[in-house]
Order: sequence, then C-alpha cells, then structure tokens
Amino acid sequence: MTALWNQDERDRIIAIKAYELFCSRGCEHGSDLDDWLSAERELSSATDDVLVTRSDAGFDTSIAERAHQERIFLSIAPSSLLVLWTGARTNSSKQNTNFQSSTLSLASLPEPVDPARAEVTYRDGRVWVHLPYIGNASEQESP
Repeated sequence: MTALWNQDERDRIIAIKAYELFCSRGCEHGSDLDDWLSAERELSSATDDVLVTRSDAGFDTSIAERAHQERIFLSIAPSSLLVLWTGARTNSSKQNTNFQSSTLSLASLPEPVDPARAEVTYRDGRVWVHLPYIGNASEQESP
C-alpha cells in the first residue's frame, strides 16, 4: 500500500509541476506531453541533489541547494521524504512578470521513520536530515 501511495503522490507532484510549466509558457496548449516529461526529468534531476544513506539508527539525508531557488521545504512522512525547492523567477516571455519556480523530489524510505524526531541541520551548502527509525530507543534522549 505504501508503494502505491508513493507512486500516486509522485504522479500528483509531476502533474503540479507540469501545470506550472504550462503556466510559465503563457498557458499555450499543445505541449502537455513535453511539460509532463520535463516535470518528470526535474523530479528525477541530478542524482546528488538528494542523497539518502541507511545507518543503524535511521536514514541520513543530504539535500543540495539550488541556484535561483532560495527556499527548501521538507515534508516528512513515515515512509517518504518530500523536498521542495522554491524561488521567484522572471518570466522571459513577459516583461517584469515574476512567477514561482519550484522543483520537487520524493524519496521513498524502505523502512518507517519517526517524523517527530527528525533532526535538520545546515552545513557545507547542504541541508542534512537525520530520520530515526520508528521505535529506535537508542536515539531517544533520556529525561
């Protein structure tokens, strides 16, 4: 069931990005497949943008910054990590028109993690996220 939810979520994210591309081109019809494929490529872009490694205590994730996208938003679920890079860009087809540019990445996690105990830090131009496994008592702090 988790894999289906992740595929459905991935398709929904691609559809949102494809619609954003359609809007950024001035809502001109006829390029829906190109928009979808471009959105898919962006979702699966540079493999080193989101690196997930497994440890004894959970997953350690490294997320790269991107030029022209000044914010990184995270959505952490027990079975996945959604990363949204966003920022404003000027639309080249219209003078002085800004639109929101965003890129999404969805990382499916093979084991459930505890989102409430995620630790997020920033160093060396990357966002680092530690996602502890659910029920991993060795990571929990003593009272």
